[in-house]
Amino acid sequence: MIFLPDKDNKNNFHGIAGKIALTFFLLIFFAAGFLGTVFMGREAWNTIRSYTWIKTEFTSLSSEIKEDDEGYSLIINYKYDFQGKSYNGEYKKTSVTDYSSVNADADKYKTGSKGICYVNPSCPSSSILKHKNLCLLPFILTPLVFVFVASFIIYGLWTGDKRRTDSEPVQAISKKSGFSYGNIAGALFFGIFFIAGIVATYYLTYKPLVKFIDAQSWPETPCRVISSRILTHEGDESTTYSADILYVYNVKGIEYKSNRYRYFSSSSSHREAARLKNKYPPGRETVCYVNPSSPGEATLKRNFTKVMPVYFFPVLFVLVGAGGIYGFLKKDKEISALKLSSCGAGYEINKEGLKKIVKLKPKISRYGKFTGLLIFALLWNGIISFPLTELIEGFKKVSIFTCFAIAIIPFVLIGLFLAGSCIYYFLKLFNPLPELVLSCHPLIPGEAAELSWTTGTGAGAVKKYRIYIEGREEVKYNDSDDHHTFCTINLAETENLYEIEKGNVSFTLPEDTIHFFESEHNKIAWSLHLVGKMKYWFDIHEEFSLTVLPKNMLYNG
Repeated sequence: MIFLPDKDNKNNFHGIAGKIALTFFLLIFFAAGFLGTVFMGREAWNTIRSYTWIKTEFTSLSSEIKEDDEGYSLIINYKYDFQGKSYNGEYKKTSVTDYSSVNADADKYKTGSKGICYVNPSCPSSSILKHKNLCLLPFILTPLVFVFVASFIIYGLWTGDKRRTDSEPVQAISKKSGFSYGNIAGALFFGIFFIAGIVATYYLTYKPLVKFIDAQSWPETPCRVISSRILTHEGDESTTYSADILYVYNVKGIEYKSNRYRYFSSSSSHREAARLKNKYPPGRETVCYVNPSSPGEATLKRNFTKVMPVYFFPVLFVLVGAGGIYGFLKKDKEISALKLSSCGAGYEINKEGLKKIVKLKPKISRYGKFTGLLIFALLWNGIISFPLTELIEGFKKVSIFTCFAIAIIPFVLIGLFLAGSCIYYFLKLFNPLPELVLSCHPLIPGEAAELSWTTGTGAGAVKKYRIYIEGREEVKYNDSDDHHTFCTINLAETENLYEIEKGNVSFTLPEDTIHFFESEHNKIAWSLHLVGKMKYWFDIHEEFSLTVLPKNMLYNG
């Protein structure tokens, strides 16, 4: 047995190469956030500036609804007088899937009607009929989160060692810690998920759900289909289709039109869209369900469908975001691994805590790692697939929505990394699975113990085994976490096939070894590692948690 103190163990990213690599990756976040802030800031500035434009009366010259490939378009032509001159303006609302919304505007601005437009005093030929909603303006701060998070981490990465000198005392265990830069940056990062989840849940889940529930009490009303067609929705990688069924119904002698098929409806295949189109040909008499408090609102169907749970997917954003924020901002409670005896002479532990012949289990099993990573990768890539389709359009046409796509670039890279990691951990499932057994556990310094192992099937593919015990000290500072391996105890190192297949070794922890301990700011952790060098395959590295008790242990029970 060899005792090897680790004199210069650094964090994974303390090496210059690691710092440069991580900095380069973080700069992508910084650039994405900066560009998103510039583009969205420009759009926000134009929106705010339009609120200073002068109110001017106009007269509608025409109000027309046209069908287009993705829905309906509303075109309103109007004229207005400003500073003694006459100007013509045009308002367009294109690719609207909800006929009721464009029809309401068409009725409001029908030919010959009067209204108010807003004229740019510095360019009177520019005017708008409606202001954009200011409630979206706070979202221009979203890209800034990327800038702050990247800046915090880069700053801490390159200055963390300089801020703490050798003369600075180690933080007291009883001292309360504040939140570190990493905690704040992590909370801001997950804040993006939380805010996006709240907004998406409101528009994609809550509002349709309220209408769906409300529609259950709407009265049944006869209606007639006046047109049915297939709409095409082109994406970057695929094209989806939906059936557009326009129908007319009568409420108290007034005729209304709607194309709402059902709430929680979505695009589908051409075959499904064609089926609905054929089911509701022009002239078919059927029934719809009309909102009694707003007769212009109706739906053909109001039943539950198996695709509805998909619309609750945005709730995952909220849960992931809230969980991440809580994880980074919560203060860990002090955990006492051992109970101080009432007489003050040592520590107490129940006899049941001392076991004989213990089979060690890894901290996380191979299947657990692969399954957990696979689920996370599917969720992550599923989430980013929606804004990813807007990425190219976000560069072509700058808007408060499409500029969100700029910030998705780092998430795409993370998604690719997760996909590659899933493949890596899947292949590692085929590695030999060694079984390790300890003669006693927990371990006590100065008392002998024996470790035995059996590799079983696949042992011939292993070139070399190394088994060692590692003691680590973890100290949480106000602005960083310091991890230091204070000792390494080699138990076995062999290239002999027979010893790889099956072996055992006796060992004793040094009597002056510090025991396991964990508090709010300090932790002493022990673990056993098995590293197997493989022939033409991925290496084995299994880690098992160990508990090391103080030597002056008192037993009760």
